[in-house]
Amino acid sequence: MEKVKCHLIASAIFLCGGLTMIISCDRISDTMKRPGSLMLSDRLQSLFQSKQTVCFGRFIMEIPENATLVYGPAEVEFPITYHPGEAGEVSAYIAQQLRKNEEAHQDIDPRRLAKLPMFGEVKEGLLNNQKIVFGESNEMWYNIHSFAPVDTDLFIQRSSKVRTTDGAFEETVNALNNVATHLRLRADTEIPDQDGICIDGGFVALKPKYERVTIGVRLKEFPDVHLSVDVHKNLDYLVESSGLQELLRRTEERAQRDGMGAFRAGIKWFRKEPRQLGIWDGYEALARLPAYKKNPSVHEFRFHSVGAVNDWYYPELDIRLNTGVQDNLQSSINPSISDDEAVALWDKLIGSIRLRKTSGAGASAGGSKIQTLGALSASGDVCPQSGWWRCAESEVEHGARRHFCQGELFPPVVLLGEPTLWQRAKGERPSLQRTTVWQLVGYDEMPPAMDCQSSIGVTADPDQAPGGPDPQATGDHSA
Repeated sequence: MEKVKCHLIASAIFLCGGLTMIISCDRISDTMKRPGSLMLSDRLQSLFQSKQTVCFGRFIMEIPENATLVYGPAEVEFPITYHPGEAGEVSAYIAQQLRKNEEAHQDIDPRRLAKLPMFGEVKEGLLNNQKIVFGESNEMWYNIHSFAPVDTDLFIQRSSKVRTTDGAFEETVNALNNVATHLRLRADTEIPDQDGICIDGGFVALKPKYERVTIGVRLKEFPDVHLSVDVHKNLDYLVESSGLQELLRRTEERAQRDGMGAFRAGIKWFRKEPRQLGIWDGYEALARLPAYKKNPSVHEFRFHSVGAVNDWYYPELDIRLNTGVQDNLQSSINPSISDDEAVALWDKLIGSIRLRKTSGAGASAGGSKIQTLGALSASGDVCPQSGWWRCAESEVEHGARRHFCQGELFPPVVLLGEPTLWQRAKGERPSLQRTTVWQLVGYDEMPPAMDCQSSIGVTADPDQAPGGPDPQATGDHSA
């Protein structure tokens, strides 16, 4: 890791334009602070010589070819689990669930059970051979399981504490049937072009009220390095207090109260600041924790964005990377990668997370438009529809809203950062190139002076572009 060189004194004092700047000897290098600036080491570069694209939820990311993708908990309205090769075991699963129901029945007050007339029943679902089993929860609510066989595999969903009032019972059964009838198998290597949710072993072509997918990435060459991604759709409100910056503040206060101030002071922070990651506005904290008792010094990285309200394409995102993991226990062994390698690997992996491209096909009244407004594409994709497209970022070179012609390649964007006082004095402004998501926001014709045969994406202020402001601004899923 690069550090600012120091001489015999602990800090160097520079005078520039009457401004005094103190530079600490242990300051992390600017290269490490800028996302995507560190080069991969030779051994990390070899990991990415062959890559695979994996699908989770409505998103994709690129990981090394020989890395392992591990699916964690998933929800499509309700928790759903995948059981490969067990479609023929539906009867055994139902018998097991009924036994659990009967065991619980022995302790239930009969007067309360009378309020749950479907208790112990097995009903046919809408999917062929799907079964729905009704149990109870706390003698007050239903506990409902759906067993949905798809070809040779089985998916099981469960919903707990289902009320018998307000139509909640019927709504839950309908939701379980809806998921089952929109569920199909999906190979690990398949990246669907249809809008929907990638889960372990399957694909659900729905936009449910709630969805969540979690994955883990494991590297064969560095088994102690664990990356996890948790993405879930918000409902009608955001829990702002769950933000990473606020969490770090509360953790610092608690550490001081609990006498852990010395440990916190020993943390080496590589980054601890807001970050724009693709479509997400969030906060990033990358740290090297000091050794503590029997635990060695390890890396603990996290990015978190609270996302937006009720938006399938801008969900809450929580990404974590830990080194020194053994047998799923953190801080167990010394990391197998250096500080520079950990940061570069983090940027490489999470920088590839993006919205999965879907066909977005839709016919207009005249039949000439092939893409619906709101269609999404990523940097490097071929533009499927001439028109005005907008990227997720705002502070970008040439503007966030541009006209592209069908057949062009969508470019990356150059992000413009806030200049330091020194850069401002020299008339410079920091910039960083990054891939992004482009969204179709208008079919306006391009200005007469422009030619689609030679256009390379022309910038236009939204209020000055032909047709005026974006007609579909409310459909924008940018941060």
